[in-house]
Amino acid sequence: MRKNLTPADRALWRDVLRWPESCEQGYQESYPNEERYSGLEFHRLGRGRYLVEVTCDGGGIQPGAVFMLYDGRRARSLKLRGFEGETEVRALAGFNQRRRELSLMSKADAMGTCGLFVRYSFAGGLLRVVEARRQDDCGNPDGTPDTDRWPRVRLKE
Repeated sequence: MRKNLTPADRALWRDVLRWPESCEQGYQESYPNEERYSGLEFHRLGRGRYLVEVTCDGGGIQPGAVFMLYDGRRARSLKLRGFEGETEVRALAGFNQRRRELSLMSKADAMGTCGLFVRYSFAGGLLRVVEARRQDDCGNPDGTPDTDRWPRVRLKE
């Protein structure tokens, strides 16, 4: 997959991937005169499969996005544990290509000292939660954005 896709590329990929209209509307409102930023990232998972991150809007403290699997023939939206019931995931995303891991940090405050952190693996072709941490105490003066220091949690099936 090409890097540095344009908004014109986004329009072509929308016909293929078919992300929700609400996501596209949010992108158009957030980036009305954009000429270079497509809001699309393709992360190679192997065997012709890709994790596609579709930015929906810039958000206040974190963007909204839809995550999809694409195998060259069809695409499907991912249901990510920890973000059930959300059409668009509100989180800062990172992808470790070598490990094939997606990390999502959903901040509950602007400083990032509380919220939900989930790391997912696509190793072996299956999506699974590797680690989940949550910090609910947003008012703690000793709060830290270091998610390694947050309590581990078990996400509901």
